[in-house]
Amino acid sequence: MRRILTGSILLGWIAFLAGAVVRGTGIGEQGLLYEMQLMLVDSPAFSLTAELARAILTGVIVLTLTAALWALMFALATGEEERRERVTALGAAFSVALLVCCILIFVATVAGSSQVVGMLFSIQMATLFSLLAAVGVEIAWELGLAGSPSEVAETEAGQQRAALSVASLRLSAFGSPANDRGTR
Repeated sequence: MRRILTGSILLGWIAFLAGAVVRGTGIGEQGLLYEMQLMLVDSPAFSLTAELARAILTGVIVLTLTAALWALMFALATGEEERRERVTALGAAFSVALLVCCILIFVATVAGSSQVVGMLFSIQMATLFSLLAAVGVEIAWELGLAGSPSEVAETEAGQQRAALSVASLRLSAFGSPANDRGTR
């Protein structure tokens, strides 16, 4: 169930990222990639060639989407005992996306492109909400698995008894060497 919840949160976040990059956040507007390319080409602060601007932006977007897909892979492929790796992957993906958005917002502010700043801000908000939702799922799952303190103590005691009985069965299978000599 945790995998389904976390996976759906991450898939929704990735879909929003891809949609904003390709199509934009509103009706009738261009995507973030196109707007940022225009911003970098037409701005007197940067004045890059169209090919160079597209290459830089494509690299940044591919890096961000790769980090998001990496987190999705870890969230869906890891088991319950690999909580540390799962949380690290989720944290890294959201951090990369937030860092890239901050840098691009700074660049868009210097270039004076308010439409790009608006799209990047919406991506940041979607990233923060997805982050909060993923953390909420992890915390709820951890609390739901733990149960009440008496249930946890009961479970641990049962596990210790089971381990002790298995160990005693293994030892009793060997028997003592003195008994083996006297029976033949």
